[in-house]
Amino acid sequence: MAISFTPKERHGIVNALRKAAHKRAATVGMRKTTVEELALDAGISKGAFYKFYDSKEHLFLDMLEQWYQQIYDGTAKVLAKHPGLPPRQRAALAMKTAWRLILEQPLMRFCRDEVPLMLRKLPENLLNEHYQSMDDFIHRFIERSNVSLAVSECEASATVKILFYSLVLAPEVGDCFAQAMDGLVDGACKLMVRDEDATPQNQ
Repeated sequence: MAISFTPKERHGIVNALRKAAHKRAATVGMRKTTVEELALDAGISKGAFYKFYDSKEHLFLDMLEQWYQQIYDGTAKVLAKHPGLPPRQRAALAMKTAWRLILEQPLMRFCRDEVPLMLRKLPENLLNEHYQSMDDFIHRFIERSNVSLAVSECEASATVKILFYSLVLAPEVGDCFAQAMDGLVDGACKLMVRDEDATPQNQ
């Protein structure tokens, strides 16, 4: 007899699977993780797993989408508490909040090393509907910061990407990483973001 789940049970299992995928993406990685291990972590059978996701790659995509949303929401919450900040300070606050949220649940190495493999294994229709690239993430992040750029969006996106990917070096850098990262963010925002009374550069 086929196993059926109530809506409440389904919600709980999906959350458990996302947490399992997140934990493994941040530690052993997707390639070294099996469907059996993900199902076991969520307290379900391997067969039941496929009632929720077509593949482990599908689950990791869903987990990544949720992680992006958590960063957006956490940043928006902090910015809402400081509505009067000048543009450069607002942008810097958004980026500093984002990198700290990222380090709480480190997935940048997964994004750099394993997302390309995940994309190759997922059907195009699923990617079109759900996948958000790092460039898309940064574009939306800049948009949500509500600032005017003094450089092209391409340059701003590249700068933010360099800063975010540098988070994988945090353990090697050591105790002064936070101060150094904040300084780099402040400098980047000074170059990228226009003050309200500044004249925009040619894009």
